[in-house]
Amino acid sequence: PGTPGRAIVDAVAAGLPIYLAAARDPDPAVRAAVPFVCAFLTLEPAATASVPVLVELLDDPAALVRASAALGLSHAAKFVPALRARALTTLLARWPRLTEPLERRAVALALVRFEEPDLTDLARAHLAGELTAGLPAVSPGPDWPWFRIDSPPFVFCTTFIGTAAGDRDALRAPACAALAHVGHDH
Repeated sequence: PGTPGRAIVDAVAAGLPIYLAAARDPDPAVRAAVPFVCAFLTLEPAATASVPVLVELLDDPAALVRASAALGLSHAAKFVPALRARALTTLLARWPRLTEPLERRAVALALVRFEEPDLTDLARAHLAGELTAGLPAVSPGPDWPWFRIDSPPFVFCTTFIGTAAGDRDALRAPACAALAHVGHDH
């Protein structure tokens, strides 16, 4: 409280009603931007207000919105225990039925962010497999807010953080192999 950084967070959080209303915009690019903004509003009461909307966006007709919602949810809910539990349970329930590549990668990255290796082993294995395959591009384009989703260093670091200590050596080799094929500016 009283710091310049907190003043910025409070100013951004003051716009939360506008952001949440934008979750109903007819343009999927606008709906996909909402989770990105909400992801960084992790303090109360903003997190509690945004999480239900992010959960609703997981059922959006557009894959880019669903993917953005998964990533936003993993950020917004991470530091509030009840929200964290709801987000983790919701994303784990979705994981087995995902087939769309962008959504599958986003949910995998979202799951490993919770740093629960015993619960997210399939998501971590999926990301390790994608790194081994050279990390095929899934991003819908340069205007999508989560542009780093196709960056091998980002995917490796995110996966590494959410991996059990004993599995990290196995992840390092495919990540280093993927780095040789990086064509991404990030």
